[in-house]
Amino acid sequence: MQNRTYRRIWPVFIILAIAVLLIYYTQQPDEVYGNDRASIVKVIHTIEGYEKKSIEILDIKDIGKQRLVGFLSDNQPGYMRFTRNPEGNYEWDHIEVDRQDSFHMFLPVTSHQTEQMMFVMNHHNEVANMTVDINGQQQELKFPANQDAVKWIELPESSDGSYSFQHYKYYDKDGKQLEDL
Repeated sequence: MQNRTYRRIWPVFIILAIAVLLIYYTQQPDEVYGNDRASIVKVIHTIEGYEKKSIEILDIKDIGKQRLVGFLSDNQPGYMRFTRNPEGNYEWDHIEVDRQDSFHMFLPVTSHQTEQMMFVMNHHNEVANMTVDINGQQQELKFPANQDAVKWIELPESSDGSYSFQHYKYYDKDGKQLEDL
C-alpha cells in the first residue's frame, strides 16, 4: 500500500518541480544590453538614480570593443561606456553625468590606443569656440551653440600616454569671451 502511494506522489512531485522551475525562469527579466538606442535608454533606466530620468541619446561611437554614448539625462550632459561581451552584446560598465553645466568635457577611457575627448552639450550651451593647450599644443575647437550635441576631438600624440589641459578659454557665437565657465 505504501508503495502505491509513493508511485502516485512522485509523478505529482516531479510535475510540480518542473512547473516551479518553468515559472521561475520565465519570470526572470531578460538581460538588457546597449545594442541600439532604445536598449541603451532601457539600460540607463535600470541604473539606480536614473529610473525616472528623461534620456536623450545624442551620439553613439564604437571604438574597438567599447561603445561610447553621449546623452542628456534630464537635459544634463552625460556619457556612458559599454563593453562588447563574447556573445556580441554591449554591457554597460561606466556612466557619468554633469548635473551643473550645459557643456561638459569627458575623457572616455577605452582599450583602444587613439585617445579622444567627448564634449556633450545641451541647448542652453553658449560656447561656440574654445581654445585649450593640450600637452603644450594650442587647440581651437568649434561647437554648435544652443544645440543638443556631441563633439569629438582626437587628442595629440603623447609619448607617455598622459595629457595635460591648460589655459581654457571659451567664446560665444559673437566671439565674446565667456568668463563664468
